[in-house]
Amino acid sequence: MLGANYEPFTQHLTVCARLWPPFVDYDNNGNLMGYEIDLWNRMSLWLGNLTYTFKGLNNTLDEELVPMLLSSDNTSSSHCDVVLGNWKLSTAYITLGIKGSLDVYRGGSQVAIPNPYSGSMKSMWSFIMVFNWQLWVVLFATSVILCPFIYFSEIDYQNRGLGKARFPSALGSGLIESFYRVFGKIFNVVDEMRVRALASKAVALAWGSANTILLSAYTAGLTATATSANFQSAGIVGPSSLPNTRVGTFSTQTHSFLRYGFLGIAITDDMEESSGQVLADALSNNTLNLNAIVADTAWLNYRLQNTCDIVIIGDVFQYVHNAFGYNKNLDPGFIYNSTVALSDLAVTFDYYTTLTNKYMPGQNCAPAPNTIQLTLQDMEGMWILVAALIALAVVLTLLPKINRNWDVDKLHAGSGSSGSSGSRSSLGKAATASAALGVDFLAPSFTGSEAAFGHHNHSQKLESLSGCGHNSTSSGDARRFSWDLSSAAGSPHSHPVVSMKQAEGGGGQGGRRGSTVKCEDAATATVV
Repeated sequence: MLGANYEPFTQHLTVCARLWPPFVDYDNNGNLMGYEIDLWNRMSLWLGNLTYTFKGLNNTLDEELVPMLLSSDNTSSSHCDVVLGNWKLSTAYITLGIKGSLDVYRGGSQVAIPNPYSGSMKSMWSFIMVFNWQLWVVLFATSVILCPFIYFSEIDYQNRGLGKARFPSALGSGLIESFYRVFGKIFNVVDEMRVRALASKAVALAWGSANTILLSAYTAGLTATATSANFQSAGIVGPSSLPNTRVGTFSTQTHSFLRYGFLGIAITDDMEESSGQVLADALSNNTLNLNAIVADTAWLNYRLQNTCDIVIIGDVFQYVHNAFGYNKNLDPGFIYNSTVALSDLAVTFDYYTTLTNKYMPGQNCAPAPNTIQLTLQDMEGMWILVAALIALAVVLTLLPKINRNWDVDKLHAGSGSSGSSGSRSSLGKAATASAALGVDFLAPSFTGSEAAFGHHNHSQKLESLSGCGHNSTSSGDARRFSWDLSSAAGSPHSHPVVSMKQAEGGGGQGGRRGSTVKCEDAATATVV
């Protein structure tokens, strides 16, 4: 306890607070907070309401703080009476005359590793990274080459299907179907190609076998990626496990751990608070293939308390003593009284434990599961591909429909001299009426199919007709057509409709066949 002759310290102090969570940090309103801020405020109340002003320092190294603690000009902007924020006692500073308080926190270094039981593959495209890009390129190139090969090998076989399952008729046939079968086999979504040519059979057998092997290798690779992405880190239990591993640390500490049998890999240039985040990111993202990092135990327990992707393991080692740094010229009586106050807060009130639980509660990660689970993040890329393929399927389905609607031949076949539209499969009223009145039509356009006349001479042209009862012989053919035009009496809006019936010819060489065409009322006529 303070002596009976203790008088409150009246000097106004400049307290330099260096940013270093959890000892010194800023809240959402920009006000200073943290372990040492709370402890200083509590100690000042214990000493009798000290008067002081906080001066925030961001990313300031120990070497930069030394001149501030040696300054005797308390009006200078580079003067500090007290330094808070991960200040560590050392014999070098004591030799310079810089004093320190009682320990405010017993810190040190600790090991952090990727969670070996998280099952996370760290990337939404990890399922693609099972194969490297060269293998994906070769696989795609091989598929593209096989498609036209199989198509041209089967070119002499008509009305054949490349698989048991029916190919979507809307997508057409031929080379498109070859692409569908070859690429579908990669993903095991189509059956074996049913080809007939010997070369095609050999290629189909080889391609099917290759895809079976690739699918097996991919499945095994994906499982290995998920279960053993952090396999090398799983056996690390503390500093004794770090020899012969890749350990990231600060550049100023790379040789500090030789006594533990390992040499650290410099990740950052200086020991600033932001450097700790660089360390954690390098380990989490696996950008440098690190097995572990070694960092300040207070920072690790503060920053990683809400995550389990990186876990803190083992005991604290290479201890350091965090304290308040006091200016060389500060009153020794104040230093003594502050030591008494800190001792009372630590022992009697257990205030150090209260602050530790508040700012460094430690991680609360669930026990290691018995199985590895993939997360949604690991497979997000797959859903993007699924959406893209569905969009492609919709486009491929709509294109033939759009093409049919804008088919020039269809529009020409279904329109008459007046431009009216009709169906290619059946003769429209306007088209038949125009034909009966003497308008010239090409035979395929008039009949709608080659089979209707039983011949393939598309150059034939029906002679102009002036009325029913005329016989017309198409050029180049012996077929004769009998036309009978008659309008329904008393029906001013009726249109003559041609009905055609093919009949056997009674005579002539070769048993020529004739067609009798009759005109009937449009309202009742039917095509025979």
